[in-house]
Amino acid sequence: MRVRVACAVLALTLAQPLGAQAPEGRPSPVFQVNPLGFLQFGPTGEAEFMAGRGVALAFGARVPTLGLLSYAVDPDLGFSWTGAAAIRFFFDAERQPAGWWAGPRAELGRSNSSGETYTLKGGGLEFGHRWLRASGKNITAGAMAGKFVSSSDLSGYFVMGVLNLGVGGR
Repeated sequence: MRVRVACAVLALTLAQPLGAQAPEGRPSPVFQVNPLGFLQFGPTGEAEFMAGRGVALAFGARVPTLGLLSYAVDPDLGFSWTGAAAIRFFFDAERQPAGWWAGPRAELGRSNSSGETYTLKGGGLEFGHRWLRASGKNITAGAMAGKFVSSSDLSGYFVMGVLNLGVGGR
């Protein structure tokens, strides 16, 4: 099942954007997924919108249930999800949404473990570099580090890699 989901997400990510036009010469939104999350704390999907010169806002979701390392932290993990918001500051505003960026990220969600439901909160810093093709297909490599807390007794720090595959940004 997980392989099918990963293949479907990858296929959707590599598809051409459907005529996305950005107003006033701004780059179109970037839609991306992080399939590396299947090996870590869950894959993510997100949409990034250019908010101004050198600044972007990203909104997305993560499904920790689908991440291998999630079970190292909580072997009894049931279905869990988080919603995310991030601000990205591009070091070279002229290249936005390509090039180096960094910024804060926050996530909020719910999880089930051993028959109990609890709230998850997390936050940290992320950075990366995006390579953008003329076709609008792109790859972002980076990392994030931060802390998560829950309404159960499970809390801690995390570090994870990011390898986003996306479309948009032209």
